[in-house]
Amino acid sequence: MPEAANDEFKYEVAFSFLAIDEPLARRMNDGLADRMTTFLYSERQKELAGKDGEEAFKSVFRSESRTVVVLFREGWGETPWTRMEQEAIRERAYYHGYDFVLFIKLEADSALPSWMPKTRLYLGLRAYGEKAALAVIEQRVTEAGGQVEPDTATR
Repeated sequence: MPEAANDEFKYEVAFSFLAIDEPLARRMNDGLADRMTTFLYSERQKELAGKDGEEAFKSVFRSESRTVVVLFREGWGETPWTRMEQEAIRERAYYHGYDFVLFIKLEADSALPSWMPKTRLYLGLRAYGEKAALAVIEQRVTEAGGQVEPDTATR
């Protein structure tokens, strides 16, 4: 597993979320996709078709993405797909720490997973909004050595 320590990532950001939050994930992905490579399952289905779904998903979150954004609400990590993503995130964190993952809480009263370090900060979407969340994601990517294309008048 120790493979995520390299500087070559297929994606700058990968989103993990429940199906109910796909519209939000899509808006956030669209807000970043013109400036960096992103992974949103519904946008990358063609690339994953015919592959072992479990291994393909785990690989995205375990080693192929520089930054992982979890759009968190109660129930995340309990569905078959988010459970696999959670396992990959936890495995990567075991070897490399939690700096690669950003939890964005969608419900103010939901508690983060018990396995998350208590000192780990999260972003509350209701308090800060989508625009601020996108700015934080961009900042996290650049802090981790990623490339973010600047906004231009044509974008």
